[in-house]
Amino acid sequence: MVLVQPNISLSAPNGGLFWGPQGPEVTRGHSLSIICSTGPQYRGGSFHLIFDGSNTTRTELAVNHSASFYIPEADYSHQGNYSCVYEVNVSRRAFKSTHTALLTIIIRRILETYIYICLFLSLACLFVGLLLFLIVLLVLCCYNVLFFFQHPWFPSLHPE
Repeated sequence: MVLVQPNISLSAPNGGLFWGPQGPEVTRGHSLSIICSTGPQYRGGSFHLIFDGSNTTRTELAVNHSASFYIPEADYSHQGNYSCVYEVNVSRRAFKSTHTALLTIIIRRILETYIYICLFLSLACLFVGLLLFLIVLLVLCCYNVLFFFQHPWFPSLHPE
C-alpha cells in the first residue's frame, strides 16, 4: 500500500516568525509549532517528526489527519532540517509514507530581529518622506504653471 506524502508547515503562535532568503526564521525565545498533515486516506495513525540536527524523532498521534509538534521556547539547538513521516496500521501491518520535503528552520537572535524591524521602519519612513516631497513638488509645479498662464503679459489669456 502506498501512502500519500504528508505536508510539513510551521507556525509561531506568539509571533517571532519571519521569512528570510533561506526560508523561515524564528526569533530565539519564541514558541513554534511544526505541523505535519496528510489527506484523509485512513483514520488514526501517527506522525514522526525527524530532526536531523540531533538525529531525534518525536511521535504524535494523528488527530484529524494532522499532528502538531510544539516547541515552547526556540533555541539554537532547534535550528536545522525537519521532515515528517506518516505511519498507519492496517490489518496489523504498519505502513509508512515517504518523507516530506525538508523544512529548514533558522533561529535568529532577538537583536537581529530588532535591527530588521528598524531597517524596515527606516525605509518605510524614507519612502513616505520621498512621496510627500514629490507631492509637494507636483503641487508647486502646477501652481507655477497656472500662475504663468494667468500673468498679464501672457498674450493668449488677455486679448487686446
